[in-house]
Amino acid sequence: MARSFNRRLARLLRVDDTVRNTVTSTFDSDQVVSIIGENASGGGDYTVVSGAAHSTSDTTSTGGIGNIKIGFEAGKEITSANDQYNVYLGYRSGYRMGGDNNVGLGANTMFGAAGGSPSTNTGARNLAIGNGIGQNITTANDNVMIGHDAGIVKQAGNVIIGHSMGLTTALTGFNGDNIFIGKTLNPTVGNAYRQFVIGYGLTSKGNYTFFLGGGSGIYNEPNSSSFNTTSDERIKTNITNYTTGLTILDQVNVKTYNYLSDSDIATAHPELADSDGSVHEGLDTTKTVVGIMAQDLETLLPDSVTTRENGIKTVNKDELFWVMLNSIKELKTLNEALTARVEVLENN
Repeated sequence: MARSFNRRLARLLRVDDTVRNTVTSTFDSDQVVSIIGENASGGGDYTVVSGAAHSTSDTTSTGGIGNIKIGFEAGKEITSANDQYNVYLGYRSGYRMGGDNNVGLGANTMFGAAGGSPSTNTGARNLAIGNGIGQNITTANDNVMIGHDAGIVKQAGNVIIGHSMGLTTALTGFNGDNIFIGKTLNPTVGNAYRQFVIGYGLTSKGNYTFFLGGGSGIYNEPNSSSFNTTSDERIKTNITNYTTGLTILDQVNVKTYNYLSDSDIATAHPELADSDGSVHEGLDTTKTVVGIMAQDLETLLPDSVTTRENGIKTVNKDELFWVMLNSIKELKTLNEALTARVEVLENN
């Protein structure tokens, strides 16, 4: 199949033997190598090379089998027999990358970490489509990167789709298993792990968090303000009655407040800054909010408060809902007792 393709490619280009090093096809019993372009050379079995100056010298580049390198210096430094089945299309795509089964489409895509070489930039099974994507990949595997400047990737299993992702100064990139979809999105820390963000101009809330943008509202098809939760009695054990009610609810103080700007937070509470020394909450400072203080609730219902990696506390209101439900039931019982007393007094 590869031999037939390269024969047809050479025939289609119709380059005669007087143009040396412009089209060369070698057919042995075990290999098919097509080299197209001035000073383009080198490659293992079943390799297609197209463009100028693909090897570190004109004639000695080797590399593994099945590589396709099209564009100026695409896959230029591939030399190891272990660097196999890569596809690099575009100006300096895969320039310093080794590894196997990578696909880079676009200028400077999967360029390889600065100061590295295919012997150290050995990431495998990565897909990068766009311009300037995945330029600092070293040993990262199984990443999908689509867009422009879409991510500084250091570990495996990231999905990064969009424009200018993960490029904030000192927030140095994605570790493993992150999903970022949108534009100008960033992780909160340099070692971002399992952070999920969808939107525009957002910074993640930390590892193991999901941040969904939508400044004017977030909607779902059922038009519900809450998520469903698994609650089948058949899959539960250690079932007991939860009786907390008025004694706790009476101590919860509801307040109004405004949020501080990121710069004001960083000034007043520098311990809350991310690894770049800044705060990236992006909260609306003009809106007056009704709510509770996490520190107050933490003393009453500690399981309802979580402290994020940067030290900022967050509230989950689920348990508070059940406290309010029990409080309503307690008030109902008190009201019934009072009603009964009134009826007795009225009848006497």
